[in-house]
Amino acid sequence: MPQIVSADIILPGEKSVSYCFQIENIFEYPDYAFYLELPLSVDSERITQGECKTFYKFERPRIYAIAPGGKAIYSNLEISSVYMVAENDPVDAVQDIFVVNGITDESLNLTKDRVIYTYEDGSKEIVSY
Repeated sequence: MPQIVSADIILPGEKSVSYCFQIENIFEYPDYAFYLELPLSVDSERITQGECKTFYKFERPRIYAIAPGGKAIYSNLEISSVYMVAENDPVDAVQDIFVVNGITDESLNLTKDRVIYTYEDGSKEIVSY
């Protein structure tokens, strides 16, 4: 019986693009440390101001902040990577910009603010969510 195989392949008529996200206003919350939880790798990575974070396309990461008392406060924002577009699409890279709208003892309120598309010719387009 044939086996079903899953691999990192580019489908016919599509091309891969770069994806990353950044949290724009971390500096407004100096008492908190922000992290990207990566369940598939059982790891967390620190997120710093101005840094654009990437992750494996099948990963379903979560963002959380560590409060001054050491408690992890999770965001309910779902993040997914854009990793393929149509071959004739001029997009070369996609960057999501998130904003922290507040932190309570129970919730990290993050929203998607805008997306920046970088095209093959180097031009950029900024689109609000």
